[in-house]
Amino acid sequence: MGELLADVRYELGADGSDSRYQLVKDTEGALRTGDWIDDKIAEGIAKSDIGLVFLSENYCRSSSCEKELRTFIKLGKSLILVELDDHWTTSDDHPMVALRDELRGLLSIRFWAEKAGKSVRFGHPLPQTATGLAQEGYRQQLQRLVDDIKTMSNSVTDRQVTAAPNQIAPSDDSLVKIVLAASTSDTKTETDRLERVYLDAGFGVTRLDRVSEGLNAAAIRDHLNAAHIFVQVIGAIPGRRVADYKGLPSSVAQHGIAKEVGIEAAVWMPRGFDLAECGEDYAEFLRTVVSHRSSFEDFEAYSVKLARKKEEVIQSDLRREEIFQSVPGEFPPLVSIDAARSDAVLRDKIGAALDKHVLVDYVDYNASMEALSESVRDNDAIVLVYGDQIEGQKRARAHFRFFRRWRKAVWNEEQQRFEIAFGNAAPEDATPCPSGPGIHVIRISSDIDEVSMGAFLSSLGVQPAQ
Repeated sequence: MGELLADVRYELGADGSDSRYQLVKDTEGALRTGDWIDDKIAEGIAKSDIGLVFLSENYCRSSSCEKELRTFIKLGKSLILVELDDHWTTSDDHPMVALRDELRGLLSIRFWAEKAGKSVRFGHPLPQTATGLAQEGYRQQLQRLVDDIKTMSNSVTDRQVTAAPNQIAPSDDSLVKIVLAASTSDTKTETDRLERVYLDAGFGVTRLDRVSEGLNAAAIRDHLNAAHIFVQVIGAIPGRRVADYKGLPSSVAQHGIAKEVGIEAAVWMPRGFDLAECGEDYAEFLRTVVSHRSSFEDFEAYSVKLARKKEEVIQSDLRREEIFQSVPGEFPPLVSIDAARSDAVLRDKIGAALDKHVLVDYVDYNASMEALSESVRDNDAIVLVYGDQIEGQKRARAHFRFFRRWRKAVWNEEQQRFEIAFGNAAPEDATPCPSGPGIHVIRISSDIDEVSMGAFLSSLGVQPAQ
């Protein structure tokens, strides 16, 4: 738990007093659990924006923890449930079972998985010493937790509260629009949960069971044509018939129209219901549906990831359009510069030097690996800043390993070469900057070395003026 919180703080940059994020833990003095300090707990929770609830077997059996959780719910705070083990989900003999059912639709991140009939805890016994699935799962879920905190914090700032608690009004300017299929009575809980998760993540959501035009083929088609992703939870109940679409049940009709429109789709179908209990035609439809066979939690994470990737593509396209519109005539090469926040001054120095010869784009400080890849899609090169700060050196090496492995994934449509360069301003006693065939190193001290800069520009087909 201590290492997990330390990793979350590091990834959020929450160690400084000027950070956007301040993590407050009840056992660190700000809040103290105990029956006699209920008012103190409520006061501390009232000042918070997001509640991170770390669920374990001990937590589930603690009356003090239950009171804290109920206080979060009573005050309508946004919550992220972090399952440290499987007790919250798989056990029915702890005192919080009723709360578990009440919170079933909330954003949940599991630091455990079932493998070969056994529960594997991620990061066990300690994150730094864990191996195999325990280590890999820990890193993946840590990144997801950090990403979800960031997206939820954005929505907390901008949210418009509706009549229902913890609901966020859809934003008309959301980059990604998701159409959620009209649910049947047996899929409403899952569909409601997906809606909350998508809204918390800042996506625009349209529920087909709430559109003013009613559930008809024309309305379904119009909303799908205006969206980016179609998400459908299919259950054992086929739903009401759509009169103007061959009289087919709503589950079948929505799925068919989505395929006709050609929208990217994510479909989940729960396991377990007996096809023999369904009508013959509907059973045949269920047999042919391409759906995710994973757990609902995995599908939820997959669909958010799918929408996030779509968002990154849109952001990337908008940024390129803005850059290219600012340049008349033939486009010079486009070069991204990636740096840690601690190397901002060096980043700007390299950018100013390159800006005389190429188009320059800056990678967001908080970019994930996927966002990083998307941000340089179709670019000509990237310059990784390698300064005198350990944080920046670690970032540059990690991103270099990523691009060295996935270089072809960011080549443009003409398959032109994607150049990788280091802007090396590290002192001689620092960890050596990576070097080797096909890697450009632009040495920077008080000034930028003109010879190495010239060689890099030449690789891009640019000849600096002498």
